[in-house]
Amino acid sequence: MACVMEFAGRRHPAARSRPRRPCCCIVGFLRLVGTLHRISFGQIYLSKPMMTEADGETATLFPKSARLRNLTYSAPLYVDVSYRVMKKGHDCEEVTETAEYPKVFIGKVLYLTYE
Repeated sequence: MACVMEFAGRRHPAARSRPRRPCCCIVGFLRLVGTLHRISFGQIYLSKPMMTEADGETATLFPKSARLRNLTYSAPLYVDVSYRVMKKGHDCEEVTETAEYPKVFIGKVLYLTYE
């Protein structure tokens, strides 16, 4: 498995032509740069399409009612996000900070239906 780090389309000097293990590349990169940010995506949540009426009431949206009301038939997408920062501390030890963000709103997914 080759580990290649790219910056603006060029290979980073830490990534040589011979394949390395990913952990070696991360440690080498951390030694050069000093800080490494890692974002991981976990569970994906896709809700049902919903609409909010003028009086504030929320109801499930169906394709036919969306078409009649000129609404987009889409559903919200949420993802669990994990954020990790690895940086050099004093005396060159590695300091890791982590944060978990459950159900982060990513956007809306369009449902295409045919009737």
